[in-house]
Amino acid sequence: MPAYIYNIIHVVGIILIFMGFAYGMKQWSKGAAISHGLGLALTLISGFAMVGGKFPMWFFIKLAIWLALGGTLTLVKRKKVTGLAAWIMLVTLGAAAAWTVYHGRFIMS
Repeated sequence: MPAYIYNIIHVVGIILIFMGFAYGMKQWSKGAAISHGLGLALTLISGFAMVGGKFPMWFFIKLAIWLALGGTLTLVKRKKVTGLAAWIMLVTLGAAAAWTVYHGRFIMS
């Protein structure tokens, strides 16, 4: 498959992850968990496909961010993190992932 297809799948996965958070923070539903889980799966599969077998250091940082994003919905559901603190945590994880894509891979390669 062409690389741009994996990029599109990756972006759709990221949208689903944050959409699941938005629904989960407003009112918990099974749809929030499905959206979040599907987004995590799409992001992971397309990320591995884009890397292509070589695993540089920035990839492991992205994997740690992916794991953190996966666990934060549980914190939101159990009301361990609510409101502004949850949004700050999510925006920080998203910004760290974006920084790793645009700057980290050049610094850490």
